[in-house]
Amino acid sequence: MPEVCRRSTMEYIKHMKRLGETLFELLSEALGLQPDHLGILTLLLQNHITGLQVLHKGQWFDVRPTRGGLVVNIGDLLQVLSNDTFKSVKHRAITNRVGTRITVPCFFSGHATLLEKPFGPIKELISEANPPRYKEFLLKDYVAKFLSSSLDNKPPIDYYKL
Repeated sequence: MPEVCRRSTMEYIKHMKRLGETLFELLSEALGLQPDHLGILTLLLQNHITGLQVLHKGQWFDVRPTRGGLVVNIGDLLQVLSNDTFKSVKHRAITNRVGTRITVPCFFSGHATLLEKPFGPIKELISEANPPRYKEFLLKDYVAKFLSSSLDNKPPIDYYKL
């Protein structure tokens, strides 16, 4: 890392880490779990150039950047962990002719770095009234499906739905 950006980058990382931890605590508590239970989230800082889109009811919509704001992305894996309490949204990045789009993603994986460990809905969220909506799978299998699929194919999460 160049000397000129080292201090500000390390400060930024420190604050993003604290924000990620706070969001995990809040999301865990929203599910009725201990504050340190969750992992897997993406925070995205983007400049003023639009390029992120989300799919809603079959139509793509721009996510207009808010100066100093962050996009919080609850992805497929957090949807599986929460047994569909939290929903992932299909999204994409597009190019445009307005200018250079700059994004700084921060990925939080928590305990998801264990590729050989079974992954599925959190046991405490499963009950007779709320049965599992996904079968357990290995993260390495999910990652392989994710990396081998195109944007128009069946999403990897669909392979694990019950």
